[in-house]
Amino acid sequence: MPTERPVILHVFPSLEIGGLQRRTAAVIEATSDAFEHRLWSLSGDMAAQALMPSAQAQSDAPALPKGATLSAVRQARRFLRTAAPDLVVTYNWGSIEVAMASRWRQRSALMHIQDGFGADEAEGELARRQRVRRFVYRRADMVVVPSVQLFDIARTDWRIAPDRLYQITNGVDCARFRRRDGWPDRTALGLPETARLIGTVAALRPEKDIGRMIEAFRHVVDVHTDIGLVIVGGGIGERALKILAERIGLKNRVFFTGPQETPEHFLAHLSMFLMSSDTEQLPLALLEAMAMRLPVVSTDVGDIRRTVAEINRPYIAGCDAETLAKHILDLLSKPDLAASIGARNRQRVESQYDLSVMVDQYRAAFQRALSR
Repeated sequence: MPTERPVILHVFPSLEIGGLQRRTAAVIEATSDAFEHRLWSLSGDMAAQALMPSAQAQSDAPALPKGATLSAVRQARRFLRTAAPDLVVTYNWGSIEVAMASRWRQRSALMHIQDGFGADEAEGELARRQRVRRFVYRRADMVVVPSVQLFDIARTDWRIAPDRLYQITNGVDCARFRRRDGWPDRTALGLPETARLIGTVAALRPEKDIGRMIEAFRHVVDVHTDIGLVIVGGGIGERALKILAERIGLKNRVFFTGPQETPEHFLAHLSMFLMSSDTEQLPLALLEAMAMRLPVVSTDVGDIRRTVAEINRPYIAGCDAETLAKHILDLLSKPDLAASIGARNRQRVESQYDLSVMVDQYRAAFQRALSR
């Protein structure tokens, strides 16, 4: 008789398609032999479920009320008691009520995964949230973070015990992020045929500050008239960003693709990858761009500087549009250097951020949390 697989319930603030969801999809698909994965999207957005066919949506999960913490915790607790998963995995602040509920008369093991912070905490943690995190996450069986910066925060500010705190670095499938024959051309992707393209892959949320990227691009087009900016991703900020691009005369130079399940097809047509965030930790999109042999120009936040190849680090600086524009223009004027940086970035991903290592670490983490 086959052994029944432990049930892991993954609780997301939203299952929109983004870096967190794409990473989790890779982990779920690689570990479905050992665990039965179920999905609960607190926002109701299930778009990323398409990336994880091995997982089952928890269709009977309740819609928790906003702004009524105690009521939400009670509803989550009643549901968890009925669903009875072996392990609950919560993601980021948006799932805090479920994390609280799982610690109330503990019935399931709890793993919390913290990927970073939203726009309202770009300058630092809110004091109230820090207190709540300290109270709830210290009671988790395991807390997982992807970056050195978050590991330090979890250890010192949240006071997570060393035997419950793990850093699992993000990883990518390097074979997938290697351009090959058969990929769609620019026309098929709705991109201009002749222009040089630079761009990003990001959920269009406030903390990504894509507006800063568009402002930087405005300075770039003053020098390079043949260049376009590609923004792969969707989110609440898309409409405002399109209005901004039109207002400053860039409507026909900035291309919004919406969320994409295969960002590599778009990355293959870029000559440079950009990030303009106010806050990051270790973005999956960054690693994917590096695997596609792209040089990176970014604001200096989170672990981005220590992640890219050493030769790329001078282009990770500041947190303003002028610095981004300066570095974009510099690399555009030095194509040989840009190509060399891209090659080094690919080598660094292959040696330090391989998908198989990340998957093995998550598999072991699930097993360890269950054993508690």
